[in-house]
Amino acid sequence: MSARENKKKIIIFQTRRIGDLFQTLPLINNILKKHNNECNILVVVDDDFVNLQSNFKSNIELIGKKEFYKHYYLNIANNNKLKLNPNEIELFKLNFKNYYWNNSNNIAIDSSINYDFIYFDEAINLTFDITNSLILNIIDSKVKFGFIGCGKSEKKNEIICRGKAANYFYNTIKYREQNRINIVDVFSLIGAGRYFLNSKYNFKFKKIKDKIRIFFVVASSNSKRDWPVEEFTKLAESIIKNFDCEIILLGTQKEIETASEIKNGLNHLNHSVIDLTGRTTLNKLIDLLKTGDILISPDTGLLQIACNIGLDSVSIFLGNANVYETGPYLKNAYVISPILSCYPCREPEKCENNFKCKDNIKADDVFKVLELKLLGKKYTKKTLLNNLKQTLQEKRFNVYKCDTSVSVAYYNIFKQNITKQELIAEIFKYAWINLFAFDEQNKIKKENVIKIINKKYLFNSKIFNDKNNIIIENLNSELKYLIEIFKNACSINNIKEKSRKKYELLNFKNNIVNLKINYPDYSLIFDYFTDEINYKLINNSINFKDIFNEIIYLVEFSSGILDNLKIKLK
Repeated sequence: MSARENKKKIIIFQTRRIGDLFQTLPLINNILKKHNNECNILVVVDDDFVNLQSNFKSNIELIGKKEFYKHYYLNIANNNKLKLNPNEIELFKLNFKNYYWNNSNNIAIDSSINYDFIYFDEAINLTFDITNSLILNIIDSKVKFGFIGCGKSEKKNEIICRGKAANYFYNTIKYREQNRINIVDVFSLIGAGRYFLNSKYNFKFKKIKDKIRIFFVVASSNSKRDWPVEEFTKLAESIIKNFDCEIILLGTQKEIETASEIKNGLNHLNHSVIDLTGRTTLNKLIDLLKTGDILISPDTGLLQIACNIGLDSVSIFLGNANVYETGPYLKNAYVISPILSCYPCREPEKCENNFKCKDNIKADDVFKVLELKLLGKKYTKKTLLNNLKQTLQEKRFNVYKCDTSVSVAYYNIFKQNITKQELIAEIFKYAWINLFAFDEQNKIKKENVIKIINKKYLFNSKIFNDKNNIIIENLNSELKYLIEIFKNACSINNIKEKSRKKYELLNFKNNIVNLKINYPDYSLIFDYFTDEINYKLINNSINFKDIFNEIIYLVEFSSGILDNLKIKLK
């Protein structure tokens, strides 16, 4: 990728897990669409994933992080061609030492560097990673998005600055119950200012047999998310007895024992099971998935790969796996999650309920959901849903269906009454998306938000109208109070004397702490606001008007939706 090419050159840092890489593909597609495919994209990935290059378009290049760090910065830092100050150089030494520093603390030098390589039109870092953030800070690029290293500190969160959508992403970790934006949308908003655009899959499945081919991903990278082996075994038994099928077990070498336990537990029925755990490369695994009918999986990287290739799925989300955050982004995919006050896990707290969530979802429950996929043509959907409805009345779990018509969303297959907390999260989801959209055509209209909420919840039910009205009135009263507070605080920006302006701003930040205590359902907004102020202060900016306007927009947009919902209930 020469700096002299006419095509736009874009770099994306995505050095986390395989699932994160495939959750980044919608962002890449958005960037290609934005530039009419006239761009080259370099994606810095974990070293283990470079060999996936054949799965990407010719204008998308994967490079391992170790190779990129070496070829990009280490040579430059040693020669200080970017004229970094001593603090910046020291930060890089601290964070590169695990890669290249030898015993004498000198950088390993490769003199065959083409320095044209380091120029980009757009640079995007999707990871809360110090090394990637520091590189983004000094990289030669017209525009930069995401996490940027901008200071020396003992604390990681003070080294890495994050603006706009990246700041939102960072704060959702603390307030998971207040977030409804899928990570696919978050990545796209960070790097392209657009939410997920539903893809059309043009390939054809390479069917080998007439049998239904079902994949089981037997475990995830986190044991909190794993479904019990005995339930997988019971599910496999039900499937084999009721369908002409073959079940293929997938996983890494770490899951070989788990897969063997599932297969051996089936006794005489195990002839219908093929165990491929730890026996395929990732590239071959992707090709294999293209031959399947459906995937059954916890929250794993293979689930995200299935979304990208158009393979249908029924996923089971347990432990710290949050449906709204990392659920599948393929239209009509089903997700099953437990109904428990502690779900999803609040990291890093330890589970005090002995992972009760794993007991809430049984093999028979998943089988009934699977029937919706496999028997949809043989039986009426109403019959199948009635079978499932009786089970759902036990309130052990929810079943969601993925919709991608307006961002990634999940609808409970049976409409529910809404709580105040759910309504706050739902309406603010679309306010946040609009805030981070780069242009007007990518913003979501209020009437579309109202349609989504009416589709998902029992807002038009006579039984719940009075209750819903009370929720809306109380919530709208809170929002209008917050609007007043932030509008009044806007006067701080009119103070001309710099030290006094800073004093008043810091005082208002302290007042926000009290707001969080009294209005905890808006903590995500309050922390986002204070982080944006801190980011301005780090960059010695004294103009905070845009930050206040952002918060006012968020709250006013949400209040407007509530006003319209109330009218429709009358």
